[in-house]
Amino acid sequence: MAFLYDTIGREQYDIYQDWFNRIKADGYNTKVNEDETYKKEVDKASPADRVNFLIFCIEYIRGKNQYVSNIHTGYYDKQVLIAQQLVRKKLPMTEDDVLRILQAMFERNGYDDYVVYYPIKYLLNQIKEQHKATLSENLREYLRYSCQCVQESGYLLYKDKQKSNTINQIREITGDSELKPAFPNPDPFAEYANTLMANLSSELATKWAKIFNLAIKVTGGKPSQKYLNETKILLDDLGEDNFKTMIYAWFDWLLHNKETIITTQHILSDGRTYDNKTVQIVLSPNNEVLMKGLAWACSHFYDNEMLGKLSALALRSYSGISFLPFPFASLGNACIFALYRANGVAHLSRLSLRIKAKNVQNLIAKYLDELASERGISRDEMEDMAVDDFGLQQGSREYAFNDYTAKLTITGVGKSDLQWFKPDGSPQKTVPAFVKEAFADQLKEIKATQKNLNTMLTAQRDRLDRLLRSERRVSIAHAQQYYWQHGLMSWLTLPLIWQFYQDDNDTVGVSALCLNGVWVNELGEPIDVSGCLKVNLFHPALATQQSVVNWRNLLIKNEIIQPMKQAFREIYLLTDAEINTRTYSNRFAAHILKQHQYMTLARGRGWSGSLCGAYDDGRDDANVSLDLPEYDLTAHFWTAAIEENFVDSGIWQYISTDQVRFTRNENVVNLIDIPPRIFSEVLRDVDLFVGVASVGNDPTWADNGGLPNHRNYWQSYSFGDLSEVAKTRKSVLEMLLPRLKIAKVSHIDGNFLVVKGKLRTYKIHIGSTNILMLPNDQYLCIVPDRSKKDVTGKLFIPFEGDNGLSVVLSKAMLLMDDDKITDGTITSQIGRK
Repeated sequence: MAFLYDTIGREQYDIYQDWFNRIKADGYNTKVNEDETYKKEVDKASPADRVNFLIFCIEYIRGKNQYVSNIHTGYYDKQVLIAQQLVRKKLPMTEDDVLRILQAMFERNGYDDYVVYYPIKYLLNQIKEQHKATLSENLREYLRYSCQCVQESGYLLYKDKQKSNTINQIREITGDSELKPAFPNPDPFAEYANTLMANLSSELATKWAKIFNLAIKVTGGKPSQKYLNETKILLDDLGEDNFKTMIYAWFDWLLHNKETIITTQHILSDGRTYDNKTVQIVLSPNNEVLMKGLAWACSHFYDNEMLGKLSALALRSYSGISFLPFPFASLGNACIFALYRANGVAHLSRLSLRIKAKNVQNLIAKYLDELASERGISRDEMEDMAVDDFGLQQGSREYAFNDYTAKLTITGVGKSDLQWFKPDGSPQKTVPAFVKEAFADQLKEIKATQKNLNTMLTAQRDRLDRLLRSERRVSIAHAQQYYWQHGLMSWLTLPLIWQFYQDDNDTVGVSALCLNGVWVNELGEPIDVSGCLKVNLFHPALATQQSVVNWRNLLIKNEIIQPMKQAFREIYLLTDAEINTRTYSNRFAAHILKQHQYMTLARGRGWSGSLCGAYDDGRDDANVSLDLPEYDLTAHFWTAAIEENFVDSGIWQYISTDQVRFTRNENVVNLIDIPPRIFSEVLRDVDLFVGVASVGNDPTWADNGGLPNHRNYWQSYSFGDLSEVAKTRKSVLEMLLPRLKIAKVSHIDGNFLVVKGKLRTYKIHIGSTNILMLPNDQYLCIVPDRSKKDVTGKLFIPFEGDNGLSVVLSKAMLLMDDDKITDGTITSQIGRK
C-alpha cells in the first residue's frame, strides 16, 4: 500500500481501511450499494475520496494472494465488489485521477493474473463519457499501454470475449480502431492477416475498422438480427468484392496452415529426460472471436464460391491434431450458421457426414430440420432437392472457348477429368495457351467447379449408402427428378438396384436396374415398372440368396460398377447363437483394435462415443452407440480398454471388443425383434470397425512390439477365418480371377489367394491381406506404399470402396514377378529360407 501512503497520507488511508472493514458485502446476501456504511459514508464522500478509495481497493486486489484464495469465489471478494460499485455510477475524475487508477492497475502490477478482477469495463465507460472528446496525448499513450497489458494477460478466468471487448473499448477511446483495423492477438494468422490490412488504403481501412469494431463484440452461439442488419449496411458500404477478396485470403490461409506439436526435452536432476509437448496454434482465441463475427457476416452472400469456402473452413475448424482435435470450434459453428442462413443445404448435409463431433452433428441436424420445416417438406426430401447438378448431363458438361472445347466428366466417386479438344474434335493434352491468357477467370471457375463436384460426389455417395439403413420410400416422380434424371445424382443412382412398389401397402415390391435406358430384372429381362408409385433402394438382406447371386452375375456380365457396395453388400442374418443369447450378439467379441482408428471409423459411420484413457477419471471403455430414430432404436457396441500401452495424450492404444446390443428407451430389445435390414447394417458397421482397425491387419504389428500377451490373436486373425467382408471379397475374386493377368499363376485355396512367382509361391490371406511363403509358411511383410499409383486402378471391380481387395490384387501382381522386385526389405525376406 506504499502507493497510497505516498499520495494521500496515513490518516486518509486509515479512513479507507475503516470503510473497507465495516462494509458487509459477500456478493450473495448483501449488495455493496445496499450496505449502510457504503450508502451513508462512501457514496456521499467527495469524488476525490471515492477515486482514492477505488485505488485503495485496486491495491487490495493486487495484494491479495489469488493463488491461495478460492479461484471460483474470488469474483465475490469484497474489494472486487466495492471497486465495481464505485465506477458503476458516475464518478467525476480528472485526467490525473484516471492515470493514477490505470497505474494502480497496470504499472505497479507485478502479475497479469489479476486483470480479470479489475473493474475495467465500468472504468472505460467513465473515461469514454468524461474524457474521450478532450483526451490528452499522455492519457492516450497510457491507455494504449493498458491495452497491451490486457492483450498479454493470460489468466484463465479472463474469457476471450471479455478480453476482446476490453481491447475494443480502449481502442475506441484512443481512436486507434478508426485508423488501423487489426486482429488483436499476436499469432501466425494475425501476422499474415494484419499485413494484408496494413496495405489497404485509408478509406478501405476505415470501412474495415467499422466492421472489426462490430464483429469483435459478438457473443453467444449465433448472432442477433440486429448484428446481421448492421453488418449488412457496413458490407454494402465496403463493397462485396472488397470483402470477399480479403475474407477468402484469410479463409485460404487457415485452410492451408495447421497446428503443430512442439517437443521440448527436459533433463531431470537424476539425469533422466522427458519430452514436454505443447501445441502451437495458428489462431488465438481472441482472434477467433473476431473471425467468428466475420463468418456470420458471410451469410449475406449466397454464391457457390462463398458456400464452398464456408463449408471447407467449417470442416477445418473441427480437424485438428491429437492434442487439439477441434482447433477453433466456435468459428466452425459460425460457418455452419452462415451456411444455414444462406440455405447451403447440400453443404450442411455433407458436413453432417464428415464432422465427427456429436454436438456439431446435432447442431447441423437442428439447422437442417428448421430449413425443412420452413419449406413444409421432410429433411430427406429437402436434401435431395438441394443437390447441385453442376450443369451436368449424363455425368459430363462442356465449356466452349472460341473453337476449343473443355469437357468435365465424372470418372469415379470423388473423381472427375477435365479434357480439352481442338476445333477438329481431336484431344488437346494441356490447357490451350490462349485460354490461360484470355479466359483466366473462367478457367479458375471451372477448376473450382471440378473441385466442388468431386467433394459433392463423395458426400452424396455416402448419403446414398446411409439410405440403405432406411425403409424410406419416395414417389416415382421424386426419384425421376432428383435421382435418375439429375445431372450429378444420375451418375450415382442409375448403376444401383431399386425396389419398386405398387403403393405404400405393397410389402414385397419388385427389384430392377436401369440397363441401357431400360429397367431390367435380375436376369437382365425387361420389366414393366410403369404402374408402380413408390421406390426405395434394394437391400440384399431382404432378398433370396439366389436373387443376390443373379444380380451379382448381371453386374459382372455387363461390367457395371456400383458407386458403393449394394449387390455385393455383406449380409448379416440372425444366427442360432444369437437367437439363444436373445439380447446380444457375440459375433464380433474378443478382437483387439487400434482404438484411435476404430473410433474414427465409428464416428465416420455416424456412431458416437469417446476414447478411453489412462489419465485420472479416464473412461475404461470405448463403447459406441448409433441412434436409429426411424426404428426408435439405439445400437450399442461394447469395448474395453487394454491397459498396457497408451499414447502421449494418455489414450489407451488398444481396446478389446465385446457385445452388440439394441435398446429402445434404454430397455434391451431381443435381437429377433430387430428388423432384418437394420440388424444387417449395424452388424456390417461393426464388422467394418473390426475388419479395418484390428491389429491383425497390420503386417508390422508383431515385429514392432505389439502386445506380447496377444501375439496369438494377431496370428489367428491374420491367417484365420474370413469375416463377412472378406467372404464378399473372396466371392468377387472368384468371379474376376479368370479375367485377370494373374489367372495363369494364381488360384484360390480356402482363405488364401495363392500366387506362384518365379522364386517362391505365396499365400495371400483374403481377409487381412497378410502373406505366407511356401513351403514353410514363412511370414512375408509387405507394407503397401500409398504414395505409388494403384496398379489395380484400370481393373474392372463391380463396386467402389474395398481397399482390401485392391491390396490383395496389388500384392498378387507384385509377387507373380518376384524376380523383378528391387525393394531390399522384400527381397531379403524372399531369399531367406
